[in-house]
Amino acid sequence: MNKNNKKPPQDIMFSVHPVTSSSTTIPRKSRWTLTNEDHPNILWWMKALKNDYLNKKNFIEIYDDSKGDVFNWLQDLIANPKSHKPLVLTHYDNAGEVIASLKFSDLKITEHSTDYDYGTSSVLLHKITVTYQKLERQNT
Repeated sequence: MNKNNKKPPQDIMFSVHPVTSSSTTIPRKSRWTLTNEDHPNILWWMKALKNDYLNKKNFIEIYDDSKGDVFNWLQDLIANPKSHKPLVLTHYDNAGEVIASLKFSDLKITEHSTDYDYGTSSVLLHKITVTYQKLERQNT
């Protein structure tokens, strides 16, 4: 505050903001992978991920594949949720270096759908909801 009890001008406040530092890296919506140790090839098929921290849910859109990697992962998640290894969301910078990772544990698939339609030639997509009980973040 200055001597007139007024806030300093915004340009002064912004000049010290961390976002202006060249050493600050901000995660991007398009630089991530979602992986599982037991099913490593699923990372190639991920399309989108929406996370709800409050309700501990991940809404995942994942393309189907012809070799069954996605199918096998989904079946394992359905049949063996207690023994399923965590899902790991990894954020990367523009050089491909890891910024941070989130580990979602104690998973349970609660919704799954695929839409088949003769009226379109779109790629087959699985839409799933996976709940988790534990979340850990690791920063680099």
